[in-house]
Amino acid sequence: MFKKVLLTLMILLFPTSLYAYEELDYSLIYQDLKIGKVKIVFWGEDFLDKKEVAKISFFVKLPGFKEEDIIYADLQNFLPLQVEREFRTLLKRRCVSEVYDQKNFKVKIVSRNKLREEIKKSKPIQNIISFLYYLRRRDLKTGDVFKINLPTFEGKLFVRKEKRINISKKGYEAFLLETEPERLKIWIGKEERVPLLIEDEFFIGRTKMILERKGEKL
Repeated sequence: MFKKVLLTLMILLFPTSLYAYEELDYSLIYQDLKIGKVKIVFWGEDFLDKKEVAKISFFVKLPGFKEEDIIYADLQNFLPLQVEREFRTLLKRRCVSEVYDQKNFKVKIVSRNKLREEIKKSKPIQNIISFLYYLRRRDLKTGDVFKINLPTFEGKLFVRKEKRINISKKGYEAFLLETEPERLKIWIGKEERVPLLIEDEFFIGRTKMILERKGEKL
């Protein structure tokens, strides 16, 4: 009980300190085959336009394809403010910027200094990776419901149940979270609130991210 209260106080008082330089390595699974790797790094606090923000990196590596996202998010609610994406294949490299206007519920997608698309919503727009850190700050319990509003998906995220699961030959007490409409399925560990397994739609189809290692970026 004391440990849970202490963890909650640390999260409220120092929203990025618990995850600073945390590195999460995942296997990317498609149709029961490992097809690549995913890495998430939480860098702690940085600056964007002279504003203190949280900085997160998201890396995907597949045969012949790499993606690197740098996500700048609000320190309190982890809403994205700007995302810099870089895609590499064997033949070309492409860079895309997502610039969020959370007050007006808009995101502009820019490539080669040209506006490619503008997405408008009726509420603040989230990023799935920074949203994971928002969830990790919550005191989760079965029956909780969260609204989720991504650029390409909108729905509700339900905390369905608690269950002991095995991930990479290690047992964890975890919460299962699922969206309605059906898309995301997330297992989050109770002890350190680490995302253990994430099922989502990738550009190749439905994939799983399974945690292999949690460490620190040196």
